[in-house]
Amino acid sequence: DYKHEPGIYPGDDVVVHGLIAKPEYNGMVGVVGEKLETGRISLTLRSEKKVLTIKPENIYCIGVFCRSRRNKSRVFECAHGLEVCTECYFDFSTVNRLAKFKYSGEDITISFVINQVSEAYFSSVKGDDKDGVFEGVEGWPAECFGMEQHLKQRFVLKALLKTKNDLSVCAVVARAAFVTYGGLKNLHLRTNAHLEVVARKL
Repeated sequence: DYKHEPGIYPGDDVVVHGLIAKPEYNGMVGVVGEKLETGRISLTLRSEKKVLTIKPENIYCIGVFCRSRRNKSRVFECAHGLEVCTECYFDFSTVNRLAKFKYSGEDITISFVINQVSEAYFSSVKGDDKDGVFEGVEGWPAECFGMEQHLKQRFVLKALLKTKNDLSVCAVVARAAFVTYGGLKNLHLRTNAHLEVVARKL
């Protein structure tokens, strides 16, 4: 059951997929614009500043939701309302810890603080990477290791990783949360440089 209704909302970062006529745009991140009378969605690509109009079924939503709390730090979670979700392949634990520190007035852009948050979290969980051997998959970034059973999430993460232009807060949070979840089972993913980008965005 969903706590947050997944949908395509104006201003959101989304990922293009499944285009047949223009496959070169598949795997690109775009910002949602207006919904046209034809039912298509106007999308401005982050990397090319080009505007596409595509069908909703050719859009993958990133699936990160930010919940504001009165007199408390905001909380990031998946569509199910969970901080750690096996189905969504998300772990927001470190991101939400940084958000809490930010709310309390700490400078979370300092590398020491980021590393401390990450190390404290992973020291409290047990990894399943017994031999520590990393075998990459051709065509996929190292951060996508272990996501073979989560094809949509892997596709979205690859798109977020290769987008060099500025992304929304929820997009950079998604990138870090995907990698943090991967770090629960794969030790080589526990050094999560993407948390630094989150810290600058929060």
